[in-house]
Amino acid sequence: MSLINNDIDFELNYYIRIINYFQKGNFEYRKAEIWRSKALIELMEYFKRTRNRTLVTNAILLLISLFEDTPPDTYNKCGEDANHISKEERKILMAELKDEFLPN
Repeated sequence: MSLINNDIDFELNYYIRIINYFQKGNFEYRKAEIWRSKALIELMEYFKRTRNRTLVTNAILLLISLFEDTPPDTYNKCGEDANHISKEERKILMAELKDEFLPN
């Protein structure tokens, strides 16, 4: 992955390169880790030259979201579906939510 500064569509092309690599899908973990590390190093070098925080931040977020096995947030799939609890539990839950969020 090479960072070229004179490309008008550089940001879009950079994201496309990340997505294209990810879509190949048949990469080995070690090779993908090396590729991702090189991409992060290039991003840091690009930031050092341009101070384009938006591109670097968004590219890092894209890399993390595609290549990490962690959930997007700590509450991902941790709750219970409100449609699968009893009516009594649902009433209690709704009362607690109203107390918490609605003004008195």
